[in-house]
Amino acid sequence: MALPLAAQELDQAVAAFYRFIRGLPATDVAEKAWGPKEVLAHLVFYSESYVAQVDATLAGRPAAPPRGWWDDLNAQAVEVSRGVPVAELLRRLETCAGQLCAVAQAHDPARIAVQVTHGATRRTLARLMGEEAGHIRHHLQALERQARRGYLDDVDRLRETVDGFCRFIWGLPQEMLVDASPAWGPKDVLAHLAFWHERYVAQVEAVLAGAPFAWPAGRRDDLTARAVEASRDVSIDKLLRRLQTTDERRRGLARTLDPQNVLGEC
Repeated sequence: MALPLAAQELDQAVAAFYRFIRGLPATDVAEKAWGPKEVLAHLVFYSESYVAQVDATLAGRPAAPPRGWWDDLNAQAVEVSRGVPVAELLRRLETCAGQLCAVAQAHDPARIAVQVTHGATRRTLARLMGEEAGHIRHHLQALERQARRGYLDDVDRLRETVDGFCRFIWGLPQEMLVDASPAWGPKDVLAHLAFWHERYVAQVEAVLAGAPFAWPAGRRDDLTARAVEASRDVSIDKLLRRLQTTDERRRGLARTLDPQNVLGEC
């Protein structure tokens, strides 16, 4: 029986990822916060879960997908990979892909269901292999871009965007720059941007200082509303300076730090 198209895509995606990792110098696959090795460990974690679920289904046993939040599961995958050689992780990823492709060739992949995590939508093996191929390609493209320092282009674009936004605010009539509660106006948007920029920079600087960082309690919308309310008596000039100063600090960090060694939360 011919190998299904989704299985071919998975096989090709794994092979491309394998070649990329094997082509990196040893320093690039050293253990980091979220570098090539950690991405590989993440892919292995889920691939092995899919294989275990498929094996259980074929054996007539209940499948047991991973339980937990994405961030917690990714942290778990990285933690168990510490000290495991990259070559071993690559071997495990290839083995999983080979096993899934073999099952898809010997059985009807549309009749075998898998879950990415407990409670997630059940996917047929045929659909899952296609999605996993795309998942692997997505990570590969991101790592390739990081390897050639393409993220520095984003630093320049961020400055252009912030500068353009500030010029736009400066050019507005004064009557448009008043507090606009309950509807959002330009000043509210500016306060929102200044608040979130400051939070992003603060957590990176906390990581660098080895200090804890905690987001203010509340949902994202509530935090934004509180930031806007706190800006009521703050001048437009001061809000603009806060945004520009924070943007400059953020760009400075982005130019000097290894982005694979700094994890932040949005």
